[in-house]
Amino acid sequence: MKSTLSVSLLVGMACAQSAAVTPARTQTVVDLFLGAKRPGNYSFDGRVITADSTATTYEIVCKSGALNLPGFPTTTCDLRDPPWTVTNGPSLMIGVLSTAIANVTALLQETCTVEDRTAAYCNYTFAESIGGTSTSTSYTTVITGDNYYEYPVAITAGTENLPLATTTSESASPTPTSGSFRSTLDMMMLLVLAGIIGIWIGY
Repeated sequence: MKSTLSVSLLVGMACAQSAAVTPARTQTVVDLFLGAKRPGNYSFDGRVITADSTATTYEIVCKSGALNLPGFPTTTCDLRDPPWTVTNGPSLMIGVLSTAIANVTALLQETCTVEDRTAAYCNYTFAESIGGTSTSTSYTTVITGDNYYEYPVAITAGTENLPLATTTSESASPTPTSGSFRSTLDMMMLLVLAGIIGIWIGY
């Protein structure tokens, strides 16, 4: 009996030691420029679609956040919102968001030239089609100072495609460079568009 107990104890100790040395799973986080500073606290998840030496394309979803602008309904984002496709490189950011309900479609595209990770020169295009009738609006903006921001985005899939130099571990708290997703003007335009198609398409 004593021998049996000793063997059982040794097996238990071996299993405990094996469990103790199993490395904890870490999450890859990348800091991405996603447009101008956005009022409100937001968090994002993403997956890597493609990557090469010049740029990486992500599918970004807004995980949490709320925006409250005077005269507009409070909007919140979650994983059910349409994804935002973002191509991010050292000197560029191209974002595309599209959605459709019945015979109504909407598209938001922004193209930004990024300078020294401190400023961006962006062109925004909003296009919609209702029953075959299409309209579009474009404008440009310069994003500098506190309005330039890189969000920490948790990568949930496709990490094997990421260049090693661009990844960080969740164990080290990511420190964004500054701010948020789009300017107040951007968000107001998105909310107006959302009122037309019945959903908020800008996260």
